[in-house]
Amino acid sequence: MKYVLVFPILCAAIVFGWTPRPRVDDHTEFFTAVIQETIYDLEKVGFSTLRMVNVTQNIDMQMHKWHINGTAVYTNGFLISIQKMDVTAMSQAVSTITSGGVTSHRASVSGTLNLRDAKVGYDVYFTPVNGSPQTFYTGDFTHTLLTLAIGIQKNLTTNEITATMTPGVSGGLMRMVYRPTSNITEVLSREFRPFNNYDGVASWSNTLIPLIVETVKNKIPFPTICFSHC
Repeated sequence: MKYVLVFPILCAAIVFGWTPRPRVDDHTEFFTAVIQETIYDLEKVGFSTLRMVNVTQNIDMQMHKWHINGTAVYTNGFLISIQKMDVTAMSQAVSTITSGGVTSHRASVSGTLNLRDAKVGYDVYFTPVNGSPQTFYTGDFTHTLLTLAIGIQKNLTTNEITATMTPGVSGGLMRMVYRPTSNITEVLSREFRPFNNYDGVASWSNTLIPLIVETVKNKIPFPTICFSHC
């Protein structure tokens, strides 16, 4: 399945001291193409390579006539599916950076990759404190929106390409769906929140950033910089 990214045109430039209005040419086309190629590369190895970190919750809750007291561990998590992807908030900038007393110039292109109705799944183990047998479930949680704020930078002095990623998670009133269901899962579903997946989504940068950098280095070159009369 090939995903087609939908994006608005958003142009941004900054007034910069060493030339009048330098800017990155064709930044929206570049950013969209890089993200599209990165998604294609990710499809080849499978979205399940985007793993989640383990989540541990200590539960002590009375609900109706049930008293649930124990530890829930969510493990072996991964991204199951995404219903829609699009790119928004694209921008560009050219700036001066100083590191270790050395001044250089950097161009950057950034935007947000929106993953809509993204479903992640876990194996779930619940261990009661009273010594009762451990129970096992599978669970999946659908985020109405996961955002990945991605920045692609080029050092104009060294030509080094780098990238950054900052996640955002949203789930609204969604609850984890468990199989099989029980009085335990009724309680667990009220305790698992969208933010519990934040660290897992943040860890996707370990997979996505190398793919993005590789794409810019070898497939879709960083755009040219316009330094005057842009």
